[in-house]
Amino acid sequence: MYLVMSIENFVKYYSHIANHSFGFFTFDFLSAITGLKHWIEEYCNFDKFRLHIGGYNTYPFYWAYYYDFGIAGLALIPFIIGYIISEIYYYLHRNPDIVILTLFSLAFAVITISYSSDPLTRLDMMFNFSIIVFAQFYFRNKSATDN
Repeated sequence: MYLVMSIENFVKYYSHIANHSFGFFTFDFLSAITGLKHWIEEYCNFDKFRLHIGGYNTYPFYWAYYYDFGIAGLALIPFIIGYIISEIYYYLHRNPDIVILTLFSLAFAVITISYSSDPLTRLDMMFNFSIIVFAQFYFRNKSATDN
């Protein structure tokens, strides 16, 4: 259901977007952490899931990018995300390191969950990802200074 309904929702509702939000939903986690999210949503009348029907319905990974930037967002942002993930992958093979392995593990988690949601636009996921990476930096630097 998640696979089928996310594409169905996109096909059904993409034509209902009259105005794009120009990055508000793509960088939702930044506006949420600064406390400006609800104020901007109310002022600009943004509603990411205005057309959402409950149950097994979801929006696909690309919904926020289309809502923000239209066709250009659909073309460029997933390409950039894929390029960054591939660079992390190849860098991991050239220079194995715990921090790079952690980044690749997080990239794999993004790929794995992308069938039903976009963790890159959510504060709860980006905060957890940041804590994991910063902890690896800390542990690596601490172990380097202890030796």
